[in-house]
Amino acid sequence: MILIFPETLTLIVMAYLSLFLLALSIIFLTISLSGFSLVQAEKISFTSELIHRDSPNSPFFNASETYATRLAKAVQRSADRASQLSSLLSNSITAAEFSAAIVNGDFLMRISIGRPPTELLVNVATGSDLVWIPCLSLRSCTQNCNLRFFDSTKSSTYENVPCDSYRCRITTGTACQISNCVLSCNSRYPESCPDGNVAMDTLTLNSTTGQAFMFPNTGFVCGNLIAGDYPGIGMLGLGRGSLSLLSRINHLIDGKFAHCIVPYSSEQTSKIRFGEKAAVSGNGMFSTPLITNRGLQSYNLNIYGMSVGNESVVTGGYGSYDYLNGLGIDSGTMFTSFPNFIYSEIESRVRYAMQQEPLNQDPTRRLRLCYRYTPEFNPPIIRMFLQGGIVELSGYNSFIRMGEDTICLAFAISDSDHDAVLGYWQMTNFLIGYDLDESYLSFKKTDCTKY
Repeated sequence: MILIFPETLTLIVMAYLSLFLLALSIIFLTISLSGFSLVQAEKISFTSELIHRDSPNSPFFNASETYATRLAKAVQRSADRASQLSSLLSNSITAAEFSAAIVNGDFLMRISIGRPPTELLVNVATGSDLVWIPCLSLRSCTQNCNLRFFDSTKSSTYENVPCDSYRCRITTGTACQISNCVLSCNSRYPESCPDGNVAMDTLTLNSTTGQAFMFPNTGFVCGNLIAGDYPGIGMLGLGRGSLSLLSRINHLIDGKFAHCIVPYSSEQTSKIRFGEKAAVSGNGMFSTPLITNRGLQSYNLNIYGMSVGNESVVTGGYGSYDYLNGLGIDSGTMFTSFPNFIYSEIESRVRYAMQQEPLNQDPTRRLRLCYRYTPEFNPPIIRMFLQGGIVELSGYNSFIRMGEDTICLAFAISDSDHDAVLGYWQMTNFLIGYDLDESYLSFKKTDCTKY
C-alpha cells in the first residue's frame, strides 16, 4: 500500500493542472494562428473612390477659378505628364527615373499609413510604378503645412528596409545610405523626384462601404519631397513595378482591378474596384491581350488603327501601327497621344469629315484643331481598333469644350515617334478591367456615374 501525503498530492494535482493549462494554451494558440493565416490568405474585393483633382471634394479645388481656367490648367498638367512618359518610353530616361519622376496625376485617393494610422491623399495612376509617401520627419515643412504628412517616428509598425535585404535588391534605382536602402532617382525632373528611404509599414485602404482593409509590411518610399504641382501629396502606383501597390495585394485580389471614370464636370466620384467585383462582363464587353513579349513594364495594348466617320482605317504614314510599341494605358494622363505622323492623319480625316472652318487656335495653345461650338455641333465617330475588339468613342470622348463657344479635338501629339498613350478623357464612361494573372484588359461602355 502506497501512502500519499497531502503535500505530495497537492504537488501532483498542480503538476497535472499545469500540463493541462499548457496543452490548452497550445491548442488555443494553434487555433489563433490558423485563423490569422486564413484571414491573411482570404481573397478580398472592394470599391474605393477616385477624387478628381479639380472636383469640389479635392483640397486643390479653387472655387474662385472659372471652369475654363481649371480645364486649361488640367490640359497643361496632362501635357507635362505626357512629355515625361514619352521621355521614358523613348528610353531617354531610365526606368528608375521613370518610377520616381511620374508623380503627378489627376485622380486622388484617401489612404492611411502606419499604426496609429495617418490619413493622407495620394495620386493614383496606372502609369506609375511607385508607392511614395511624403514623410514630415525627413524635412521640416516650409510650405503647405496645412496638408497632412506622415511622421514615421510615431508609427509603431514602421521599418526602414536594410541595404542587404531582398526588397532593396529588387527595387530599381536604390542605393545605400549607411545601412538603409534609399531611392535616389537622379531624375532630370528634380522638382518631381520623390527620393527617400525604402521602407515598410501598414497601409490601409478605405472602401465605399466604410470597411477598411489593412495591408501590413507594405513596401513604399518614405520621401521628403514637398514641392511640385501637388505639395505633400504622395503616389499610389498601380503599375507592374516592385514598389507598386499591386506587388503587395495582387495575390489577394486574384490580379484583378477595374476603374470607371466619370465625366470631368460630374458631381459623382469615379470608382476603382479590386478583386472579384472588378470582373467585367455582359453585352458590349470585349477583352484585349496585354503586350508581354517586348519587355514593357507598363500596360500596353496592340492597336491596329483608327477610323474617323465612314473613312477607312487610319494606318499612319508608315503604313502600319506595328511601328508603335503599342498603346500604353495611363489613367493619370488626360488626352490620348499619338506620334505626329498618326495624329496628323487623324486630324486631317476629322477636318474632312467636319466640313466646317476651324478656329485658328484653342485658348490653351495645346490643342491643334478647334471649332466654334453650337448646339448643332455634330462630330464624326472615331474608333480605335484593338486586338479583340473596337473602342467606339462618343463625341464627349473625342472632343472637349474649352470655352462657352470653343470645342477642340481631344487628342495630343506624343514627343516620341514610337509610343502612344491612352488618356483618361478617352476612357471616360468606359469600365476598364485589368486581369494581370491572365494578362488582358476588358472594355465595356458604362455610365460610370452609376457604377
